Amino acid sequence: MVGTGHSVYPLLPVIYDVSIKRGIRPERPMAIATVASQMGITASLLRRQQR
Repeated sequence: MVGTGHSVYPLLPVIYDVSIKRGIRPERPMAIATVASQMGITASLLRRQQR
């Protein structure tokens, strides 16, 4: 069930691989993706309807 910020975890290896291939330090895009997943679920309409 994708209703939490934990839905980003399967994407982290992909983000890591792409960032390494592009010459970007992987911790930065991985951190941004983790924070964005939390913000996205907080702001989503699905979350508002459950309250």
